[in-house]
Amino acid sequence: MTSSAGFRIYNAGFVVFTAASILLSFDPFDGGHGAMWLIGWRVLQAVGGSMLMANSAAILTDAFPADQRGFALGTNQIAGLAGMFVGLVAGGLLAAIDWRAVFWVNVPVGIYGTVWVKPSPASAPSPPPTSTRKARRGRAAYEIRHLGRGRARWPLAGKAAASAWAIRCARAA
Repeated sequence: MTSSAGFRIYNAGFVVFTAASILLSFDPFDGGHGAMWLIGWRVLQAVGGSMLMANSAAILTDAFPADQRGFALGTNQIAGLAGMFVGLVAGGLLAAIDWRAVFWVNVPVGIYGTVWVKPSPASAPSPPPTSTRKARRGRAAYEIRHLGRGRARWPLAGKAAASAWAIRCARAA
């Protein structure tokens, strides 16, 4: 799904996550109302993060040749884990100054990611293998197997689209 739609969703994930981070730091309420403000914007932040996470694996899978995909996906996971660790440490240090400052850690990264992410001209979506009957069955089996885990990657528009595509492949086989 490295089509322009995949990159737009990925880029929108940066925008949504960053905007929610900014809004989280401006909590104008106290007590229960303040908690509801934080919960609401954290939900929006989670939506932005899920847009990033869901598309990053698809972009890397399509960008790297088969013999380098494992390295690329592994590096992506390590970078994500390192970011979580650094975020915890930085958040702990910033919380000593002001708890609202914790949310500002994400803003420079989000702005950089929004500006930096651009689809390359050579990033045309690579269709799943459908040239032979065996390849169609294999691809459909992959989709069905990963559907329940939420990891189906083609098309990455959601479980419903992936299952519909897998059913079409199975019928064609």
